[in-house]
Amino acid sequence: MLFALDDDECGVKSLILQRTPALEVLLSEYERGVQVSMEGDEYLENNLLKEIAIKEEIVVISALQRSYKLSISHVENEELEEMLKFIDKLNFDSSFKVNIA
Repeated sequence: MLFALDDDECGVKSLILQRTPALEVLLSEYERGVQVSMEGDEYLENNLLKEIAIKEEIVVISALQRSYKLSISHVENEELEEMLKFIDKLNFDSSFKVNIA
């Protein structure tokens, strides 16, 4: 899953939620899950997703080492529905919390 964020310097920055279930069987239990990274930031090893909280027009993505607060005020309802479906797919094993208020 990819979120495109406004950035004053380069126009757009990407917040990336990445999971490779087929390879997770090769990892230790504590390394399995959704890796969170921000384009241009230093790589944070095992910055695994812990929670996605959606309230009104704000999404907070909390990982082990960092959290990100995003506005979804300009996102269409159809895109939000697709995002929620994708979040469900990422969370097939309930490895992170999803809170929708």
